[in-house]
Amino acid sequence: MELFGIRPTELLVIVLVAVLVMGPARMIEMARSLGRFWGEAQRTLKEVADSATRGLDSAPLEPLSGPTPAPVESVGRDGAVQPQAEEEKPPENGHPAQGVEEPRRRE
Repeated sequence: MELFGIRPTELLVIVLVAVLVMGPARMIEMARSLGRFWGEAQRTLKEVADSATRGLDSAPLEPLSGPTPAPVESVGRDGAVQPQAEEEKPPENGHPAQGVEEPRRRE
């Protein structure tokens, strides 16, 4: 099991070096302040998420002013502007997927 890409043995080495450098009393103090920071960060993130959710829930949705026009052109991955392809007509039976094979499943 890895925590932030650090394996348990690596974490143990980091903790041992920290204890040797700072001493056990200072490590307890640092752990306590880290715990306080973590709790405060979680509370702040929860408050932000709750306020955003309340804002989204209370905002009325405005109806669309009409149909969205089709784009005239598009931009490819290379940045070149490409004209919009003409709309294909559906087959005679009205089903657009006629003649299209379904993807094969890997077994």
